[in-house]
Amino acid sequence: MYTRHHNNEDFGNKKDFCNGKFDRKFDKFREGFFNSKHPMKEVFAEKISSFKPVNISENEEYYALQLFAAGLKKEAFNIAIKDRVLTISYKASEDKEKTNYIYQEIYASSFERSFKLNEKVASENISAGYEDGILTVILPKDPENNIPAQEIKVS
Repeated sequence: MYTRHHNNEDFGNKKDFCNGKFDRKFDKFREGFFNSKHPMKEVFAEKISSFKPVNISENEEYYALQLFAAGLKKEAFNIAIKDRVLTISYKASEDKEKTNYIYQEIYASSFERSFKLNEKVASENISAGYEDGILTVILPKDPENNIPAQEIKVS
């Protein structure tokens, strides 16, 4: 016959663990890791804040590149094309007034993203706009180099 033992003492320890001990330990870890004096904060903060995600879509007339960069000033963007490479850069201004953050996840930092353009892009007609935190670059297709896809049957 099998006898099941109930260990109430063990349950009490698990209950205490779930009722705050774990939270307090995690808070200490988080505070230590994200403390402004933590050496890894400087390493990660610049890399994470300088990466701006991009979506690129296509239709029959143009490619549309959307760079997600909320809270930035459109005057500080620079868009250039050289050797069929589109480069989007942003120069962050230095804050004259230093803010004493208790916790910081948003960093104003400069960045640069580059994209190799194919021969279908008419680089002389590129336009850009910045609205609602999204920089949109329209890359019109060159009709002379825009050869439609063909299906070839195997015989």
